[in-house]
Amino acid sequence: MYTCPVCGYEKLYEPAYNKYGYGSHEICPCCGYQFGYDDDDQGISHEEYRNNWLKSGAKWFDASTKPDNWDAKTQLLRIGIKL
Repeated sequence: MYTCPVCGYEKLYEPAYNKYGYGSHEICPCCGYQFGYDDDDQGISHEEYRNNWLKSGAKWFDASTKPDNWDAKTQLLRIGIKL
């Protein structure tokens, strides 16, 4: 499993980017960022997306995968983001 560089979710199926820097096109089930689309095609940085996600309440993108004990602050610490 791999960690989302936007929100710190640690159960992505693929690395967000391969060794050449190309996005996996996987969508993070937590924040909804799609690697290779939101960045490459839409020009949205991880920081910009994260800030918008947090401002909108850090809502879980795919509610069917949300853990019962989920805590955004703890998850963000995995990627060095302290709220």
